[in-house]
Amino acid sequence: MNKYCMVLQKKLSVPFFVMLISCLLIVLGALRNIVTPLGYWALWACIACIGTVNVVRAFGLPDYKIIKIMTGGFALLILGLLVAGYANQDNNSYYQGAKFFCIYCVFVIVFVNAKQVSGERILMISRLSVALAFLVFVACKFIFKDYYVVLGDGREGSQYADPGVLWRSAVFFVGFILTNGLVKGRFNAVDFAIVLMSIYILFADSSRTGFLLFSILCLILIVKKYKTTSAKVSWSFLVSVCLGLVALMGLAYLVDFAIFDRLFTVDNTRLQMLADGVSNLKGCYLFGCGFGDSSSLVFGKPMVVHNAYLAALADLGVLGFCGLVILMVAPLVIYASRRNVACQNDKNPEMSFVAMLGVAGYGLTMMLHSLSSELSEWGIWIVMVSWQFSLSAPATAFTTRKAIVE
Repeated sequence: MNKYCMVLQKKLSVPFFVMLISCLLIVLGALRNIVTPLGYWALWACIACIGTVNVVRAFGLPDYKIIKIMTGGFALLILGLLVAGYANQDNNSYYQGAKFFCIYCVFVIVFVNAKQVSGERILMISRLSVALAFLVFVACKFIFKDYYVVLGDGREGSQYADPGVLWRSAVFFVGFILTNGLVKGRFNAVDFAIVLMSIYILFADSSRTGFLLFSILCLILIVKKYKTTSAKVSWSFLVSVCLGLVALMGLAYLVDFAIFDRLFTVDNTRLQMLADGVSNLKGCYLFGCGFGDSSSLVFGKPMVVHNAYLAALADLGVLGFCGLVILMVAPLVIYASRRNVACQNDKNPEMSFVAMLGVAGYGLTMMLHSLSSELSEWGIWIVMVSWQFSLSAPATAFTTRKAIVE
């Protein structure tokens, strides 16, 4: 009984709840449309306050150097907004700078708390996140239909996770489940069901970006572990998932999901946005023309350019663009440097690799989506970066191979 209580207490620790509720708020990102944006930010503020108790310990962590690098990226991003606001007398840029400062604070708090959450707890959080996304969507689609959302092109979602957002709940969390079953051979019915839920969500949202990222994720995991002789591939898990995928594709064809039409359709609107995004750089790239200024006419209405890097260069100038690039690229560079010196010391190398893929995937989505200052968007990056370093060996990014040997 005492052992059970100790395990339960570990599961219910403050860092566990900080990570769990953060992920659930990401999954229900469109909740801000129901509780208002202020209410949604207030929920994040509550989580940040709860997790603040552990932040003072960050300065004693070896990975505090990682926090300093990310601090530099956020500082440049915010400075770009302030300069753009001053150069254009744009109060909105000042306001967005304040929001990015809040995002930075949440990042530090989540990063520190993630260090105290084990790989098993992360698996639990991933399962709960995907299951919640699936159950809420199905409930809205078949029971609470007033909350169900379907676009003109057939894309589905809900007022808790809009079309174009719903797929992220599946793609960014399912990798941990796939690794657990495919590589570690821990095949069970729950993980199998979670993977199928993810695929169903992906089909319902019918996002080409989501389908592309999911396909790349599966391919990388299979190829990487097939070439790793020290890891046994769970073929039963792989075959079961493939059969389930075939069954779901058949179901998707019968219920006429929009994904099959969208996959083979050229997105001329997005191409026009990219062309307009390049045109918007003229006269703006040095100091920026203000947050949200880079836009394109879509069906007669202005819409922000769906490429965060082009938008950052036009809206935030060189400073803001460099800050954004640092935030997206630095975790990947650090991961690559750590692989050479401390792979054998990683606490959970497979899951750390998946988290790194999540960071890379988020960076890729920024090439296809607008620059946002919402925690429902940045929360994914925050969680993936935090898990990448919480699951890997500490502070080896700045250590030479010679030092390790000695």
